[in-house]
Amino acid sequence: MKFVKIAAVAIGLAAALPVATPVAAQEAAAETPAAEQLELRRGMWLISADGRRVGRIDTVVGEENAPVAVTVIKGMDIVSVPAETLSPGEDKGKVATSLNYRDIR
Repeated sequence: MKFVKIAAVAIGLAAALPVATPVAAQEAAAETPAAEQLELRRGMWLISADGRRVGRIDTVVGEENAPVAVTVIKGMDIVSVPAETLSPGEDKGKVATSLNYRDIR
């Protein structure tokens, strides 16, 4: 039954993906210096604001230059974390969020 819920969430996230990125978002991404752009890849660790490992990034939702959110497997749940809360982590292969561990649901 848990698999059915996870599959339903994954299908729902896939259906929510935008088909095309608005021109304004593409232009904004092009104007952002490379140092400020956040590289998000599957498998990177997501670290909460209180320093705890949330989990590894499973999916980056949105376009490469304009991510909307990332999904992470936290324990036995798939959770979505908004991209605007993300920043580069202290170590390579890690991404930090401004949310506390308990706030990520």
